[in-house]
Amino acid sequence: MNYRYRKVGNYLLPLGYSVMNALLTFGVGYSRTDLESLGVSRPIAKKIIKAIILGKIRSADPAQVISLPVSAVLGMQVHHGYKMFDFAKNEVTKVFSAGYATAKAHAEIRAAVQASAIAAAPRFVEAEPNSRWFTEEYIRGTHATKLVATDSSDYQKYYQDAEKCLLELQSSMPVISRSVGEHLKYLVDTPFRDRWLDAGAPSAEIDAIADYQQLLKSWIAGNADADQLQLVATHGDFSLVNAIATRDGLRFIDWESVTPGCMFTDIYNFLLVERYYARTSAKFSDEVREILRRFRTATIDSRSDLADAAGLSERLARRLYYLERLRFLLERDVTTNLRQVTQKTIDLFRQFDIDMGDSSR
Repeated sequence: MNYRYRKVGNYLLPLGYSVMNALLTFGVGYSRTDLESLGVSRPIAKKIIKAIILGKIRSADPAQVISLPVSAVLGMQVHHGYKMFDFAKNEVTKVFSAGYATAKAHAEIRAAVQASAIAAAPRFVEAEPNSRWFTEEYIRGTHATKLVATDSSDYQKYYQDAEKCLLELQSSMPVISRSVGEHLKYLVDTPFRDRWLDAGAPSAEIDAIADYQQLLKSWIAGNADADQLQLVATHGDFSLVNAIATRDGLRFIDWESVTPGCMFTDIYNFLLVERYYARTSAKFSDEVREILRRFRTATIDSRSDLADAAGLSERLARRLYYLERLRFLLERDVTTNLRQVTQKTIDLFRQFDIDMGDSSR
């Protein structure tokens, strides 16, 4: 059975949504369902209620209506599909778009199952791979970025939750040994030129990204500590942007990008995303060094078999992270915003090298 929804901006609402349901969800239930953590601000909630009262949802233009195989109170458009929320059951279902490769959809489902073993990740509920969807726990709480004051070091008080989550993640998958050359090929072999050209990006912009990738690749190939790398499971987009603050501490969402990577990748991302959004202090470089030291020690204390991974030089680990982050961005759908984010990210990496006293670029 298919259910019909109308797009309202980036949100999806069931066709025929009653005024009473709208008031219960977007009015009375706004705080109870933690809609703010989904990006539904109160002004947006008021617009949705108004649209329903005026009958715009019930009498939607067929061109604005989509059919999905799951029932939900609210939906959101996300990368490669939609997230559909059932607040009564505390569940969220990811439905993959028709153009998303089946193999990649199945890989996301496997990642969700794997991550559910981690206390800070959502609990896996069920999946229907052939129908291209899976359901997991909806985590209620406050989006962590709302709690981090601009231009401060408040993010540090969440580090302990982040460390605990990542140590569990590292234990969820066997360590992979991969040659430096093989891993570098994997990281820079993401074809993006044609997609970016089709999206209107000038060749010079694409060349600049490719040149930066090659610069990193050449440096890593010439400065690796050993021929083999120990790779662990990484979240792929680990940061306060993907964290919900609950009564029991931080819970982390969006585990679809779980992949083997450098042990320090998620910690670097946790820190540098805060720098990206200007939520760090003037002592950021010193804070990074201290957190890396603590994470290295905590890893060795809990996993003696990760001694090689923990022993990577800070510079090598940092540049492996740069390549892994770029791969994550370049695999995404090309939009104007993605292009801006990618360029700003490269600028951030270059400046961070300088801040860390690294001039070997």
